[in-house]
Amino acid sequence: MWFSPLLMFLLLILFILLKIPVAFALLLTSTVFTMLFLGLEGLYLLVNGFFNTMSNWAFTAVIPFIFMSALMDECGMGIDMFQALQKIFGKGKIAYIMIVTCLSYMISLMSGAVASALSILALLVYPSMIKIGFPQKLVTGFILVAGSLPQLIPPSLNMIMYGLYTETSIGKLFAGGLGTGSLMAALFTLYTYMYLTFKKISLASTEIKTGEVDLREKIKALKNFVGPFVIILVTLGSIYRGIATPTEAASLGAITTLIYAGFRKRLTLTVLKKCLLTTLRTTSFIFFIVSASISFGAVFSALGGKSLVRDLITSFPSAYAHILTIALAITLVFLLGMFLETFSITIILGPLFHPIITGFGYDPIWWGVIFCTILLTGFITPPVGMSLYIFKNLRPEVPWNVIYGSVWPYVLLMVITVITSIIFPEIITFFVRMLTGR
Repeated sequence: MWFSPLLMFLLLILFILLKIPVAFALLLTSTVFTMLFLGLEGLYLLVNGFFNTMSNWAFTAVIPFIFMSALMDECGMGIDMFQALQKIFGKGKIAYIMIVTCLSYMISLMSGAVASALSILALLVYPSMIKIGFPQKLVTGFILVAGSLPQLIPPSLNMIMYGLYTETSIGKLFAGGLGTGSLMAALFTLYTYMYLTFKKISLASTEIKTGEVDLREKIKALKNFVGPFVIILVTLGSIYRGIATPTEAASLGAITTLIYAGFRKRLTLTVLKKCLLTTLRTTSFIFFIVSASISFGAVFSALGGKSLVRDLITSFPSAYAHILTIALAITLVFLLGMFLETFSITIILGPLFHPIITGFGYDPIWWGVIFCTILLTGFITPPVGMSLYIFKNLRPEVPWNVIYGSVWPYVLLMVITVITSIIFPEIITFFVRMLTGR
């Protein structure tokens, strides 16, 4: 039945709205439609999804990156960078905006994990910005989008997933992500500053003192960036230069982070135990949701879902087929991001659109970065955006209506970033050529 793939998505969204966890919703939907349309013989599709995930060696790259993020969080590396940035930039209006941007960017380059960035920004930076007079709605939105940047700036876990399932170079995706990630961070910073300026919002004068730290203290504060810089250089540099695979680079990064934590005398048995347990829990969650997504995608394809999309694309006028296909893909990623977890979208739509769009002659790296950039909206768009729930858990005093309403100007900036990167692909390709030499 041609409409069964559409019914699959409707049932999945219904389960999610009923607050069934996404992984279980995916698996339950797949099981229901397998039994209804494929029978008992179709159950091998569900089992095969879990087997393929657990037997895929490339997934080992995910584990060290998660461990790095947990270790960085437990050892207070983010706090060190925050305190150093306060000394360097001071406490003025633009200073706090730059602190948020730079801190999230540095954390992104080190770990690729949203939870670490949001934890530091929500617990340390949020109260400081509220205290000096930043509007609550503006601060909430700014911290939410800045804390979500790790899933676009390398080593993004979403890019790892996309690269694995479309057989695209992960190193080149990382390089291209720096282009759109930097543009997005600049737009976020500019919008936040312009909002305060045009609204003529005055901040507490006692906090706007950029000259209270002398030059010697500012230079001394730079030492807190030596360790993170080495970790970034070892991890990403080895990938960009072709010295190591993503799995090997992630392992090197994890070892370097362990050495740095030990050097700073923050690596205890308790800390190591917490990091390993966090890694185990997070990895189990990711592998479960990936397996369920693969099973969902397999049943979706068996019911004619991919054929349905291809038929829709072939019905486009040939002169505009490539433009309409890109628009369709971006629209689907954006809309599904409101209801589905981003790993699920990557695994379902990534392999579906990748061969079609590259078949039109587009650069696979360029398209992969565009895909992952629009995918970032899924972290902050209601009702299922993961960053929204992480932030609410960290700052329970912020009402849901403020959290939901705060993100839409920044979502628009994300869309502008995508459109700009489509019109000017050099934003992506420049970084790919510069960092990989190809």
